[in-house]
Amino acid sequence: MQSDRSVSDGAETAASGQRYNAAAIALHWATALLIVVNLALGLSMVPLPLSPRKLQWYLWHKWIGITIFLLTSLRLAWRTVRPPPPAVAMPEWQRRMAALSHGALYALLLLIPLSGWIYSSATGVQVVYLGLVPLPDLVPKDRALGDVLRLVHVTLNAALFVLICLHIAAALKHHYVDRDNALVRILPVLGAPVRSRSRSRTPLIALATLALVAFLPTDPAGAQGVLIDKSDIRFTSRQMGVNVEGSFRKWTANVMFLPGNLARSKADLEIQLASIDLASAESDQETRGPEWFDTTRFPVARFSSTSFREVGDGKYEIAGQFSLKGISKPLAVPVTMTKDSAGNRVADGTFTIKRLDYKVGEGLWGDTNTVANEVVVRVHLVLPPPS
Repeated sequence: MQSDRSVSDGAETAASGQRYNAAAIALHWATALLIVVNLALGLSMVPLPLSPRKLQWYLWHKWIGITIFLLTSLRLAWRTVRPPPPAVAMPEWQRRMAALSHGALYALLLLIPLSGWIYSSATGVQVVYLGLVPLPDLVPKDRALGDVLRLVHVTLNAALFVLICLHIAAALKHHYVDRDNALVRILPVLGAPVRSRSRSRTPLIALATLALVAFLPTDPAGAQGVLIDKSDIRFTSRQMGVNVEGSFRKWTANVMFLPGNLARSKADLEIQLASIDLASAESDQETRGPEWFDTTRFPVARFSSTSFREVGDGKYEIAGQFSLKGISKPLAVPVTMTKDSAGNRVADGTFTIKRLDYKVGEGLWGDTNTVANEVVVRVHLVLPPPS
């Protein structure tokens, strides 16, 4: 707005009697409106307690951000078709400052949505644009990286707010002090001539808990240890149609696997539910509460095998009882055994459980349109070679 190098694109100078073309004006004001809405939405949603409404607002915030990114990219492409006209008369230092501020605005309108997208990936929450187009995760789930990216995202938004205020102030100065047409030529309706006088996440049913598969070896062996630092228990749930990743940091497993005597084989797993790692500290805290795991009354989840069955080609099915929140149900876990380059046995299992069977996620969270009932659990256990 400060000059023809305004955040709007293409058009001829007001001095020649022409305004910015309809496409440039539409892109300018559509972007401006979305920026205002998204800044307001972002400020409003952060202090809300974790709830289905807050999760929905986060989805809208991401959708609007991606839309701003797309509109800004389109505006930059439009500038190559209709280059901005010469600046209105102003001192050289103002011309340079205008060019610098507009360049910074364009950069922020691209960097802020990207930083939010990367932040969402780092917290394990997939971005699905408009609930229809799944976007790839740009980085793997990393809690520490997520904390840094959150700060980056907030800082960039603060910088955008300051630049917008300066942009509006400059536009008003042009109109009321300099009395030129820098503002009126970008207004949606032709103005009168200037007179001579702007994530936790998500309680995801960390039911992964059942990761109970401390399953194992392909060679006769007694009780086996699990290399915890190389193993993990992860799970994926869908929150309002979006995949959300989680894991548990503390768990133990006792395994005895005898391929030649499966009847004597045994696998027991115990998970510390308070060690859940979701998208944010807020989400972790929510899942420890009464409506989810209620870790004060039920601190652990347990799986105890009752039978092992070979299904062929390095694959086994381990049946047992899984207990969570005082509820115990039978569970069968398919496991594939392989070896890594170091000679360790690797047990991988993927299976699905239903959280509501264990009263995980009650009250407002009982709506499966908000958080899906099905939770996909992935277990990766690394066991040392048999002695």
